[in-house]
Amino acid sequence: MVKIFDSKIERTDSELIVRLPNTWKGAEDENFRIVLDEICVIFPERVYDSIGEYTVLTFLESIMNAGLIRPDDIQKALEHIV
Repeated sequence: MVKIFDSKIERTDSELIVRLPNTWKGAEDENFRIVLDEICVIFPERVYDSIGEYTVLTFLESIMNAGLIRPDDIQKALEHIV
């Protein structure tokens, strides 16, 4: 189940800190990978260490279920990539 969590960035001299709820099931892995661009995506180890198809499907399904994108947006994007 997708949960939406709003947070603010805390700044120190050397890093940005984003607080995540301690109920995030991705924290069970303790290791994660952060992908930064215009957006920030945090992948728990069990997701990024799996086959690429699972990673892509998990990501797309999560943002679609959160209401950030529509299924037809995914289809259009994939048509541009492929």
